[in-house]
Amino acid sequence: MCCILKPQSPEGSEPARFHWNSPLIMSRHKPGVLYLGGNHVFRLTDRAEHYAVISPDLSRNEPEKTRAVGSGAEVYGVVYSLAESPVRAGTLWAGTDDGRLWVTQDDGGKWTELTANLPEPLRNQWIVRIEPGAQDANVVYVAASGYRVGDDRPMIGRTSDGGKTWTNIAGDLPTNDPVEAIREDPVNTKLLYAGTHFGLFASFDQGGHWVRIGDLPPVRVDDLQIHPRAFDLVIATHGRSIYVLDDARPFRELTPEIASKPAHLFNVRPANGAYAPSGFSEWNGKGVYRGANPAEGALFTVWVKDFTGDEIKIAITNATGAPVANLKAPGVAGFTRLNWDLRPTEDVLTKYGGDDPKKLMSSGDYTAELSFGPNKMKQTFHVDLAAGITPRGGFEPQE
Repeated sequence: MCCILKPQSPEGSEPARFHWNSPLIMSRHKPGVLYLGGNHVFRLTDRAEHYAVISPDLSRNEPEKTRAVGSGAEVYGVVYSLAESPVRAGTLWAGTDDGRLWVTQDDGGKWTELTANLPEPLRNQWIVRIEPGAQDANVVYVAASGYRVGDDRPMIGRTSDGGKTWTNIAGDLPTNDPVEAIREDPVNTKLLYAGTHFGLFASFDQGGHWVRIGDLPPVRVDDLQIHPRAFDLVIATHGRSIYVLDDARPFRELTPEIASKPAHLFNVRPANGAYAPSGFSEWNGKGVYRGANPAEGALFTVWVKDFTGDEIKIAITNATGAPVANLKAPGVAGFTRLNWDLRPTEDVLTKYGGDDPKKLMSSGDYTAELSFGPNKMKQTFHVDLAAGITPRGGFEPQE
């Protein structure tokens, strides 16, 4: 809220307090309505020209702690996390930096405090994130943090009854790794993501067990978003820019039945031709920073239960059954990704005046067959060379 317009308190009353990064959210149920968190919750309307105070002071309002001097970043005793249920209109959740948790079911008409219901160690800790359930209005996740007072334990709570009872689902997250973000997959509610001070984790059983998502530096993850159309997982870090995990649907599709198989090839997203040049660049005096596009072509995701020494092999054929490409990768346990650039691989080329190795295959339907030892399975997918992808990407320094 620094350096922008914010609601002003009536003359003669105590000024409202706002955090340096005050939560500001758009209503999913009421077009044109915004909610803003200070020490009160405000409802903004008419393009934020008008506002209404829809809560009492939700903080502990301890004068000796709430006085701020200097930049405004030192403001304390405010709503730090604010969320609206995507399922039930009028249901808002608010968590403060001084450890209070509140809910309203009638768009601010009445607020109920739930702080005492939270499990240890979340109770009375800084509420850093609230994640309402995507399918059930009674499900909510709360992440709290105590690192500012020397408590580095990961803290995540889950309720399925609207906040009456809670379960601590931090589980086997690393002992000294505070949580900053929690996100529930909107389709598979057993799939959770947690952004911590040292990376990104996923749980496929609603918080019973957590695994680290590889290929990401051990950096603080401040926010997570799941793209509603492309299903990409967007990862916002503190100091290491933005990362994008292309097509996170395999995580969504991983069930106990699939996990028990020796190998599995997940559904393949429709593939497009060459992507446009990067849509972002910036010169900062020392180098040019450009956002990298995803690799062109078809992306295959393979699950391997155990390392057996076998290779992952994918044979691709066109609609007539003719082979067009063969891909290989080491058969390591876990998820493996392979990318086909939509060009014939050398082993299927007709050389010396035959196929052009640089020419893309034609649009149409293709079949990918996975082989892992004696295990085989197929997935069909579509290639459309006319379709385009909007450029996107993180910030990748170029020399």
